[in-house]
Amino acid sequence: PAMGHNLNVDEIKSFLASSVLFQTADDRGLELIANQVEHLHLKKGDPIVLENETSDHVYFIFSGSAEVVKNLPEVNK
Repeated sequence: PAMGHNLNVDEIKSFLASSVLFQTADDRGLELIANQVEHLHLKKGDPIVLENETSDHVYFIFSGSAEVVKNLPEVNK
């Protein structure tokens, strides 16, 4: 899908079904999850979640990549 394109329920179900996390889910279960999906379109450098931030969300990357970075306090020499 092109940038900015929101996936439809069937595309989301197919994506979820290809994940080991959902390999045993039936069609009804996949549809229930797919209907709860919120689409995010992030630019390079945009944080998904910050260190020590609590969240009640789970994130799946459909396209692109993410880097996990640990924010370390600056060390004064």
